[in-house]
Amino acid sequence: MKLKNALIIIFMLSTVVNTTSFGDEVLSKGEAIDIISATKFLKEKIGSLLSWSKGYDISAINRVKLIPIIKYIKAVPKSVPPDGRTVLEISAAIDDPEGLSNIKGVTADLTNIGRLKETILVDTGLWGDQTPNDGIYTMQTNINPDIPLGNKEITVKTVNKKGWLALSKTTITVDRSPKLKDLAITPPRIKAGENTQITISVTVISPNKNDMIKEVFADLREIAQGEKVNLQKIGYNKFYLDTVVPSIVQRGQKRIIVFAVNYEGETGKEYVVLEVIPPQQ
Repeated sequence: MKLKNALIIIFMLSTVVNTTSFGDEVLSKGEAIDIISATKFLKEKIGSLLSWSKGYDISAINRVKLIPIIKYIKAVPKSVPPDGRTVLEISAAIDDPEGLSNIKGVTADLTNIGRLKETILVDTGLWGDQTPNDGIYTMQTNINPDIPLGNKEITVKTVNKKGWLALSKTTITVDRSPKLKDLAITPPRIKAGENTQITISVTVISPNKNDMIKEVFADLREIAQGEKVNLQKIGYNKFYLDTVVPSIVQRGQKRIIVFAVNYEGETGKEYVVLEVIPPQQ
């Protein structure tokens, strides 16, 4: 209602100022404002839009009850290889002051990852969407193999049935570095003052099948060993290391970092924590 009244005021000002009366006599803008603002209603409306620095500013109209809302955007995974097959799922939580039935559509601009500029997100329970009509709009895609590595911005837009729109952005990383999964230490807790054997195990995934894994190694300096200790390969993509934690290692949490390097020189890493507890526990 406020927006409608504001537009009426602006139209009346424009009409009066540009209308002639009795031949060539034309009202000035100031005279037009005086005439129109003679009523109490128009005085109040014009006064609410008047800014001494901007003049008559319709941006003063409250749009909170008009525009849709993007609560959040989520991209899974955040790091994706440009292989044309790894699934990237984008979801956005959407709401509207008049309810979800007022949402006309939700789209994502995927040009930065080599896909369509207006890709539709759905809330139907299909195409990766978990629950229909819950306000979580979802789509699934992948990265064009021609896209260069680096951070890529994805913009999500929602429009309601009255034409108001909202925009929000998220960022993903296009990356070919190896991924480390299921990194573990067995046992995860040992006693200080003892020479204790542990086993480090990890699964390494190469996003690009052509980028073979060159080496996997661990930084064991926190348990009084080397900075680069190689893990042994067992099977297709599993690696392990048996080693002994010496008795000189003090109690506390020890971070062990494991690295995987492919023949392109790209490196992935993860860490796991070994807990060293007092002997009496």
